[in-house]
Amino acid sequence: METERSKQPTEITNRADRLKRLSEKRRKCLEANAAERAAEVTRQRIRSQDYRNQSKSTNGEEPSSDNVEENEQDRLNWTARQWEEYEKSKLRGKKQGFKGHFDLAHATYVKEISRKLVDKDKYKRAMEGGQLLLNIHLEQADIEALANSLAAASERRLKRRKTQESGGDFITEKNRQFNMKLDREYGKE
Repeated sequence: METERSKQPTEITNRADRLKRLSEKRRKCLEANAAERAAEVTRQRIRSQDYRNQSKSTNGEEPSSDNVEENEQDRLNWTARQWEEYEKSKLRGKKQGFKGHFDLAHATYVKEISRKLVDKDKYKRAMEGGQLLLNIHLEQADIEALANSLAAASERRLKRRKTQESGGDFITEKNRQFNMKLDREYGKE
């Protein structure tokens, strides 16, 4: 019995020593692996540069020792047409989709403005006068056009509100009823 107890502490210390040795060996292996990986990346870069220089020398061009400066020089020598083609190719790769609220708002503004009928001659005459008009008199047609556009916008908002209340945004009828109950209890915020 005593021999078993006396063996246990030595066995535990042996295991602890072995664990320390293995963890040290693991750390050294990881360091060596990282160094080897960095060396391999460097070798690959050198091979790639050598290949590029060799292909340029076979094409009759003079190989460049500093590839970064060469790329910058190429970018500086591009014409405006080449830049436009480059920008188009970059845009082709990206999905266009919805670009943001500002773009949507601008598109809506342009659409609304295109619907308006503006008498350009009348506008130019008013601008050429250069005097501040204190007595502004609007024509009946302008007033009616403004009233019609406001009514159309109001009608669109009303339609949108009706479709939302009719169940367009709810998963089930029970969910719609529950949301209506919450609105009655706590009011819309």
